[in-house]
Amino acid sequence: MITPENAVRLARIRRAQGGETWLSLRDAALYSGVRLDQLAVWARLGKLKRHGASVDLGEVLEVRDASTARVPDCPLTYRALALFRLAANGYTTAQIAEKSGVTIHAVHSALQAGTDLLGARNRTHAVALLMAAELISSAEVVAARGDETRQVGVAGGTVTYNGRGL
Repeated sequence: MITPENAVRLARIRRAQGGETWLSLRDAALYSGVRLDQLAVWARLGKLKRHGASVDLGEVLEVRDASTARVPDCPLTYRALALFRLAANGYTTAQIAEKSGVTIHAVHSALQAGTDLLGARNRTHAVALLMAAELISSAEVVAARGDETRQVGVAGGTVTYNGRGL
């Protein structure tokens, strides 16, 4: 039987060469350390290509690494930063969960943990800190009004709404 370490090494080599390492969801979970139910969610959301009941272990590792990698000079993971970007756009916890394909509890926990890691008082303060650190740009923040979408920006200390100064 192949060890998890060797399976991971082989999958990474094959992925780098453009190849694939197809495994059952159960084996992919065993070798990658990702929970089986999480793999099933990723597959259902289209984050993982499926070949019958199999997934590519190299792709599983890439998705796993992307969700746990830390942002340089920041205590947050890329996944947590993506959730804060959605929060910055005014989405509720339920809407963030729906858009990101995770549970409401997972979103709440990730945002609360991120808020604590940043030393922020609340979610709004955390978003403000991330914007001040330029990890969330004003160009990424869109204000929704009715069925129109308007761009909000800050340049040289002046706040603009749809191109007009406020």
